[in-house]
Amino acid sequence: MIVKTVAVVDPALVGRPLKAVINLEFHRHGNQYRQDFITKTRQLAAVRQCYIVTGEVTGVLILHMQDMAEYTALCETLFDADENIVWYRTYIVTETLKDEAVIGV
Repeated sequence: MIVKTVAVVDPALVGRPLKAVINLEFHRHGNQYRQDFITKTRQLAAVRQCYIVTGEVTGVLILHMQDMAEYTALCETLFDADENIVWYRTYIVTETLKDEAVIGV
């Protein structure tokens, strides 16, 4: 089943050259806590992908941002102001080796 058809644009060409991967941990894991976080992430243009995962972390986010000022503001809004976020770790992307947006058939 095809979920949607999209155009893949180079983030740098649309003013979002700074890429980051963020791992985070929730304090509480109930459905309402997840839904609150999901609602916030869907409202932020910088958040391009957001996953709730198993293992050592609760979530993984992929961000495309304008600059470090946007990153700082996003961290204050999304993580620092949320009492349910225990910690988060940011990994700034320095080089993209592979970025496949589609699954081949």
